[in-house]
Amino acid sequence: TPLQTFNEEVVFRGLLLTALFRLRWSQSALVLGPAVLFCALHWVFYRYNFEPENRGDLAWPALLTLFCFGVAANGLFLKTRSIALPWALHCGWNLNRFRLYDPRNPAHEMTEFATFNLLEGALPIVVLSAVLALVVCAWAFRAESAQRF
Repeated sequence: TPLQTFNEEVVFRGLLLTALFRLRWSQSALVLGPAVLFCALHWVFYRYNFEPENRGDLAWPALLTLFCFGVAANGLFLKTRSIALPWALHCGWNLNRFRLYDPRNPAHEMTEFATFNLLEGALPIVVLSAVLALVVCAWAFRAESAQRF
């Protein structure tokens, strides 16, 4: 999962956010736009996965959590100008989720997309991700510390 999350962070935060910043997108657009794309691409990946056993629909609470996670990761990147904190957050999040799903254990019945619905779709996690997004954005965009690239 560290390599997979690193790849996502390079694409979403390192390349996409940097490009959008250089196009002079507003702070709110920089935080929200890529978060919507992050959420949508996870939905598309699992809805149309090449492996039938990994195909399925992500429930709206899981999608809301993905969106809030994207907002938090975008805020961290914009504040620190580095993918290190978003990557650490992403790795930790996925390692926690993959405790529910062990792809090396063929006897395990839970599909990967089902772990999204089970963990990310749980109300406490939806609330936690929303609070995380709000706290990160409040920290990242305080008037006295807001920085531009």
